[in-house]
Amino acid sequence: MIEAAKAKWDAELKLLPGYEAKKYQAKLNYERQKGLAEKGIKASVEIEKFKKDWDVAKAEYDSLKLKIDSVKEEWQAKKSERIQKEREAKTKVDYARAMEQDALGQLATVNKEKRDLEIKSAELERLDIYAPRDGVIFRLPIFERGQTLKEGDALFTIVPDATDRVVELWISGNDMPLVRSGDHVRLQFEGWPAVQFAGWPSVAVGTFGGEVAAIDPSDDGKGNFRVQVKPTSQQQWPADRYLRQGVRANGWVMLSQVTLGYEIWRQLNGFPPVISPDEPVSDSKEKKKVPLPK
Repeated sequence: MIEAAKAKWDAELKLLPGYEAKKYQAKLNYERQKGLAEKGIKASVEIEKFKKDWDVAKAEYDSLKLKIDSVKEEWQAKKSERIQKEREAKTKVDYARAMEQDALGQLATVNKEKRDLEIKSAELERLDIYAPRDGVIFRLPIFERGQTLKEGDALFTIVPDATDRVVELWISGNDMPLVRSGDHVRLQFEGWPAVQFAGWPSVAVGTFGGEVAAIDPSDDGKGNFRVQVKPTSQQQWPADRYLRQGVRANGWVMLSQVTLGYEIWRQLNGFPPVISPDEPVSDSKEKKKVPLPK
């Protein structure tokens, strides 16, 4: 638009010399004819015609100048409008850039908060404690919210879901050499009526059979060893409603059958019921000589 206005102004400006020459020529013609009329050579009527031509030429010249000024003002107005629009556009661009920088700052803040939340979430995930097995929370010693705990405090007690039931028996070190894996065991459970005669399992009532599954390699610090007894396939133990986890039980490990007199003699002398043939027998007469290094 500015280029069109300038081109229009240039075109009108080029017409100005022609109109100015036309006006000057009309003026010369009028003055010459006027001089002839004063000498009586020309009639006054003809002078009026040249005067009119000069007036028309002056009017056209003045009109062209006004038009040129108008076109120039229009061109200047277009230029001013363009500068104003450029300023407005620059203002809008600066505002948009400021908004962009503000948005980038907010985005950086959000990303920082997101990273902080991710770090906290990762820390909380690391704080999750997973039970080693499925079960039910049996005891919860934490009673108040905001209660302070120290390292090593118990949070709760879980009773695991047991699929295989096992009885723990504690045997003294004196009887430990007599027990082997696979030995038959008779069990009497607490809360289940039973009558048991030591050494006479055939007349026992209310007892249940089992066999030794495992023996701990070390004692409990007091000379007692733990023996794990599992049920046998011949006789099932009581149902879960009677035989819950933690129920106490008494057990008798069945050994070899001997005569009553031998058993009384063994008990009085503190001898073991059976001596394994694989165990070495000490002989004071036979002493091995320790070879000396050469």
